[in-house]
Amino acid sequence: MQQPFILIDSKITVRDKFQMNEGYQPTNAIFVLKKGSFEIDINGVASLIKAGDVVILPDYVRFKRRILSHTEFFYIKFRLNDKCPFKPVIPYGKMDIKDKTRIYSDLELYERIPDSDPKYALYFKTHIMEDILYQVLLEQSLSAQEASISDRVTAAAAEFISKSYDRRITLADICAAAGCNSTTLNTKFNSAFGMPPIGYLISLRLKRAEELLLGSSYTLEFIAEKCGFSSVYYFSTSFKKKYGVSPSAYRRMYI
Repeated sequence: MQQPFILIDSKITVRDKFQMNEGYQPTNAIFVLKKGSFEIDINGVASLIKAGDVVILPDYVRFKRRILSHTEFFYIKFRLNDKCPFKPVIPYGKMDIKDKTRIYSDLELYERIPDSDPKYALYFKTHIMEDILYQVLLEQSLSAQEASISDRVTAAAAEFISKSYDRRITLADICAAAGCNSTTLNTKFNSAFGMPPIGYLISLRLKRAEELLLGSSYTLEFIAEKCGFSSVYYFSTSFKKKYGVSPSAYRRMYI
């Protein structure tokens, strides 16, 4: 059977700035960041990309991006195979990869393939690229199935938190949006996400705070308020608990 993907090009690239900061990819592309960091905005959603992260950019998605620190990344260009009997749906943006060990193993093998025989090299590089793509697609599919297990109460709570994390909301506010009491919500939310609603709220706030720390020169006071924290002290304490260092120290590590 025909394979769904055709490799166009692949290489290890070093950049201090992108040749194109805004627009569309000429082909479908995968980026696996080895070193450094950059920020990318897709459809108004900004993501911070760090070493080990995987980004997929189909050719129909418009993006904005900028390098934050010297980068080295693995770059694959590919297209769908029209002769394949099925057409996989390609996700886009930053991928949440659980099995990063496999990704690193694939990249190590890729770099060891000799280019002395172009046909030989293309054959094995194509299979490695497909393995990375299949892994991403499978994990995304499994995540979608797991999310579907959650009932409407959990979904309503998660949606409310995602839209309101930058405001000072309480557990009572989340319960009201989900239409249930705190005991029921905590039980259902823990089952679906492995954490209580307030833990999920704080994780979203910290994720956004991390992006602002590395992608802007905003003060800690501004970032704390922008991300919904009641005070700089609470923001700093929560940040250090998750990342092991203070927000200021974290910013100095990457900028």
